[in-house]
Amino acid sequence: MSFVNYKEVLKTFFPKGFVWEIGPGNFDKILDAMAKELCRVDDRIEQLLKESKPGTAVELIEEWEKHVGLPLKCFDSIAETIGQRQLDVVAAWISTGGQSPQYYIDIALAAGYVITIERFMKPFVAGFFAGDFLSGDSAAFTWEVDATLATIDEFGNLRLECLMNTFKPAHTTVIFKYSVDFFHAGSFAGDFLARIVPN
Repeated sequence: MSFVNYKEVLKTFFPKGFVWEIGPGNFDKILDAMAKELCRVDDRIEQLLKESKPGTAVELIEEWEKHVGLPLKCFDSIAETIGQRQLDVVAAWISTGGQSPQYYIDIALAAGYVITIERFMKPFVAGFFAGDFLSGDSAAFTWEVDATLATIDEFGNLRLECLMNTFKPAHTTVIFKYSVDFFHAGSFAGDFLARIVPN
């Protein structure tokens, strides 16, 4: 409710009559002060509702981070904005456990990234039989995260890699492949940068 609305409401609590006709003066200033305080309380209540959700928390962002085990150790070298920290909390909040590609796609999406996941072990390919290895043994424990990013820092995106490596199964290795949609260090649209991040 606005300041003007609160002041009008306060006026309705006083008796009617010539004596109570409010004009410029001390009494009007008292009403102004009361209306301003009610507006302040109203604003704080609205902010409290925002603070109750990790995606909109500002004043309580540190409390939310502690609740979900953030910041991650690998975030130490990353200067994050409040918006990124909010997304990190949401990503950690929904990471209740899973090993499906969709589980990691959802975590990345909550953190602000659109990714796809490629697994190297195929259950069947024409010409092969059940039980045949299509790659080396390690391929069964390797998967690839493909992402298109607006910026690539230090040949990759440390924030995305930190999240994926934190929540991935411990025995697996993740390869990160980034599609570059801008001129970057001699790369052109459609070029790919890829790297393997050690466990």
